Amino acid sequence: SPRLMPPQLESFGLENTLESVIEQINNTGKIQVVLTTSNGLRQLEWPITLSLYRIIMELINNTLKHAEASKVTIDILVQNNMLICNYTDNGKGISANIADKGLGHSGIYGRVNALNGTFEKGNREAGGFYASINIPTILV
Repeated sequence: SPRLMPPQLESFGLENTLESVIEQINNTGKIQVVLTTSNGLRQLEWPITLSLYRIIMELINNTLKHAEASKVTIDILVQNNMLICNYTDNGKGISANIADKGLGHSGIYGRVNALNGTFEKGNREAGGFYASINIPTILV
């Protein structure tokens, strides 16, 4: 379960850990996940690394469970002391009545708030779901 901290996160860092998880998901053939990262990730503070890992796992789990999507795109970059994570899928989006409650997003809000960040989400004009997470960071 993603609630447990993967031992490889501390040893191999966020990028490598996400890549290995995504490879396992892609190997199922059910969905394609594409990850793009900037080179600042290996130096993120530990609380950010851990929270971002859990947030991304939660978003992926929600997509797999609810979205009927065939593709997920995750872009993570660090610029001007901000960590920016943009997540999209090409599924059916979130319906208005569940947009605010449920779907595990309250956990994401809590994690992002604890790091003084912002979390936005909604439906894309092109169809599907998007989430955007911005967290202030000090590279260590």
